Amino acid sequence: MASKFSLYIAVFLFFLSWCLPAYEGVIGAGVMLMAFAYHFMIFPIPIVFPVWANISFLLACKNYQRYSLQSEKGRNYAVITFALMLIGVISASSKINAGALVWLLSSIFLLASLGFKRIAEAHARILLLGLIILILAGACLLYVYEKKQSRYQSPRSFDLKHYLFKPKDSQAEIPLLTQVRQNNAYRISQKIPADPQALDLAFLLQEAIELDFGETLDIPSNKDKKLNCSLKPNQQHDLFYPPKYLQDGYAWIRYFNSGDVAVGHPSDAQGAVIYHAKNLDQQHTLLQLIRKSDQHVLYEQKLLVDSGFKKCSYFPKGYKQELNAVFELDAGSPDRKFGSFIPHARLDELEQLAEQCSWKKLAHNTYEFEGKRINFLDTKTFSPQLLCSDKYLAVGSLTEYHAQDIENSLKIETFRRDTLEPVPCGLVSYRLSDSQKQAFYAGKLKMEVLKAIQADEFYSQNDRCPVIELRLNDGEVKTDNNFLSKNKE
Repeated sequence: MASKFSLYIAVFLFFLSWCLPAYEGVIGAGVMLMAFAYHFMIFPIPIVFPVWANISFLLACKNYQRYSLQSEKGRNYAVITFALMLIGVISASSKINAGALVWLLSSIFLLASLGFKRIAEAHARILLLGLIILILAGACLLYVYEKKQSRYQSPRSFDLKHYLFKPKDSQAEIPLLTQVRQNNAYRISQKIPADPQALDLAFLLQEAIELDFGETLDIPSNKDKKLNCSLKPNQQHDLFYPPKYLQDGYAWIRYFNSGDVAVGHPSDAQGAVIYHAKNLDQQHTLLQLIRKSDQHVLYEQKLLVDSGFKKCSYFPKGYKQELNAVFELDAGSPDRKFGSFIPHARLDELEQLAEQCSWKKLAHNTYEFEGKRINFLDTKTFSPQLLCSDKYLAVGSLTEYHAQDIENSLKIETFRRDTLEPVPCGLVSYRLSDSQKQAFYAGKLKMEVLKAIQADEFYSQNDRCPVIELRLNDGEVKTDNNFLSKNKE
């Protein structure tokens, strides 16, 4: 009886794993057959552990009923099934989740059902009860451990393999994420329901947002120094900016143009809501949305700063998606893209920028040019140089891949001179040698002429962007590395 009950549990768990999000092809019978055919045609069958494990499981069940106690076939199939399932789960390259673990448990009960046939029924019942208790206790311990680990992980990382086998996103406990009821693109795509206690901030969609941030902390690029993300009084790391906002007497618009910049124009407008950031200590920053009329706090989110992916980052990272859902002004506008606005300006063919011009640096990544301002947001600019024409302003600078690592490339962003609206075809990059990078960083290598020329005849008339050539003062002429990819979009 204990043997049959163990088999029933094994079969139930096996088919349950098909209904859960599980490892690779173990999602359903149809998917299993498709995966078998797919791997048979493309990959060597011996490495497809889920397919073979499913087949050996069914063969073990068949032999359980057909052969006598003396037959070794059923037991051998059960051992093979367990080995294949164990290898499949351990070698999962992307994720392990509940379905995969249930799938593995089915093989354990399958082994037990065949083993219980060989011992006395009383002993088999005791062992089956002990096995069930042991697995339930293990599941409880795993759940408690996972909940503990989740406090140190970004909310975007939710599979068991990330919690159990990958390094922590942070060495400190990550604050809970404050959710809003507004549409969060990430939550919708992942079918994650909003928290029942989520705040409804729909009334803020048409309100003017006024920023009240401290200065942005500038982490020096020095490979010999250890990255220090500790906060200083009235200084924060890069925070999330709304698509439109007011700050220091300027009205700002964020533009998404294969980069992320904000452009500000002088304005007397006043914000109805203050988007405030203050440091609680050296590790934590508190974000608040405050109604200006009565100083009522509408929303707040506690953030932890830590060194993630060799840069200083705020956790939980999901706070950006939540705030973006609140700040999405003009949600139906065709000018929006990824929470920002798409510029309409175009770079004219045969345009040439050769005039040496200058701007005034106001703060980290923020500059003033002819009464207007540019903020490069979370992209650090090193040793920026400017070229102008009557129509355009081009900004060339070195950038970093991650903290303390400057890239061997020169990025140039082009703006309309009268409005500072970014120009889509004016975002280009050029590969530099190590010596050129060092010379540009030191101010010895200069941009002389930036020229838009007609595209090669190979490309059709529908190409959006012309070729952009750059002449440097060392005599070298470079062609835009982004040209091919941009014209294939």
